Amino acid sequence: MIIASWNIRGFNKVVKQVEVVKFLSENKVDILGLLETRVKKNKANKILRNKLRNFDSYCNYQSHDNGRIWLLWNPSTTAVTILEEHDQVIHFSVKHLATGREFYLSLVYGSNNATVRHRLWHSHRQAADTATPWVAMGDFNVIRYLHEKDAQTRVYTKLDRVLIKDKWKELFANTSAQFMDPGVSDHSPTLLRFHGHIRPSKRFKFLNCWVEHPDFHQTVAEAWACDVAGNSMFRLMGKLKAVKKKLKLLNSASFSNITKRVKVKQAELAHCYQALQSDPLSPALIQKEQAAFDGFSKLKRIEMSILSQRAKTHDVKHNDTSSRFFFQKIKERQHQQLIGAIHDAQGQLHQGITKVGGSLC
Repeated sequence: MIIASWNIRGFNKVVKQVEVVKFLSENKVDILGLLETRVKKNKANKILRNKLRNFDSYCNYQSHDNGRIWLLWNPSTTAVTILEEHDQVIHFSVKHLATGREFYLSLVYGSNNATVRHRLWHSHRQAADTATPWVAMGDFNVIRYLHEKDAQTRVYTKLDRVLIKDKWKELFANTSAQFMDPGVSDHSPTLLRFHGHIRPSKRFKFLNCWVEHPDFHQTVAEAWACDVAGNSMFRLMGKLKAVKKKLKLLNSASFSNITKRVKVKQAELAHCYQALQSDPLSPALIQKEQAAFDGFSKLKRIEMSILSQRAKTHDVKHNDTSSRFFFQKIKERQHQQLIGAIHDAQGQLHQGITKVGGSLC
């Protein structure tokens, strides 16, 4: 996956439009932040439709007449949700479709007015407090140190940056930023590269059996009551993340390793049956056997519910009560989703997991 930002210093000229299209193609860019376009809103749709039709887009014309920031993304590789925008930044969440990985990204075109730029820093603080992992990139229009401005025969200034939150390094340690030659602009395009294969994150899935747990409603209510700072969208995302975290803990405590728990309870029930063979009228053994049976039945119903949901099948016959049926359905679904062979743009056939994965990157 590759994310880029580029202060193009005006995007009305055809030569710059051609160079951006070439840049996207040559670098296989999934997401591009195009900054300082200077394109009026009534011309933007024509350029997007004619030159960038393979990309979805979002532009911050609601905040600035000249479309200071254009966000472009490839809908076949990424899903984007806009969280907030103003004249200096667009905050949004990104989901990498191939792996399910999600993160927050902020595209920045900072004001050259220090006072106005305070709004940008305030917006970043809110985003950084809410979003994990988070990366901000673009033209910040400010230097950090005096040595970042070199004034000899020409003035060279370090304005374009990629900033990450600490959590980013833990989850995306295989990323690097590259600042390329300016080309048709006087700003360097920036590439954020994910080297190697991004491991898929474990997908969160709501299990229907959770609602039957006695602590379910209280768990959700307590998580939703958490205090989250920021605008309405950030608060909503923060509350949903809090609920998700609490439900994961509930699942881990009561529903994880369900098949193993069923086998343990089944062995306990078998032991009770054996004990009753020696003393069938013992009240204590009868009570113990009933408790073991109730526990086994409850866990077995939960297991069937989870496996049925994972297999996405409701056509369950009475003779299909073993988990083997569901595991077979799950394997069938995984096989249906597998891409075993693919032709690349040159028509060459790639077969096998490694080669197919390489051609898709």
